[in-house]
Amino acid sequence: SSTRQRKPEPTWYPAERLIEPVIALMEPGYHAKGVAIHAEVAPSVLVWADAEKIHQVLVNLLSNALAATGEGGHVGVAVAARQASTEERERASCTGRSDVDTMVMLVVSDSGCGMPEEDVERAFQPFFTTKAVGKGTGLGLFLSREAVVAHGGCLTLESKVGTGTTVTVVLPGLPSDSVAT
Repeated sequence: SSTRQRKPEPTWYPAERLIEPVIALMEPGYHAKGVAIHAEVAPSVLVWADAEKIHQVLVNLLSNALAATGEGGHVGVAVAARQASTEERERASCTGRSDVDTMVMLVVSDSGCGMPEEDVERAFQPFFTTKAVGKGTGLGLFLSREAVVAHGGCLTLESKVGTGTTVTVVLPGLPSDSVAT
């Protein structure tokens, strides 16, 4: 890649402890702009995550959502778990986790301006930005995707002009009543 980041050092981490500090950090900016932010976190879910790396990803996603959402708009963060597909199990095993049966989805959705299809297609390219000159580097989504992939996960983006954007981070997970080793 064109940038060097430290390799993630993931551990099993409670999903709510990934989300809550980021919401607390971002809330003043949201309040100042008049944008509502809320989170729905499935209880008892563990995520295979380097907390620092995933916090960076979430801060980037929530910063993008705030930039795209006008006063009176809303941004939601939802966390849910689902069964892992065969492909996802294989991807997780490349990170040393051959025991993954669950995937955790961290979904950031906004009611912002949305993006045209041509921007969605380019969104993960390094140095591509839709922000004004001096307001963005064009590295946020690129580096976020790299970090998520290094965890054995994936990051996808869906957007519609005038409707908003949804970014989904999928990471290896575990129901917290399971024995994590």
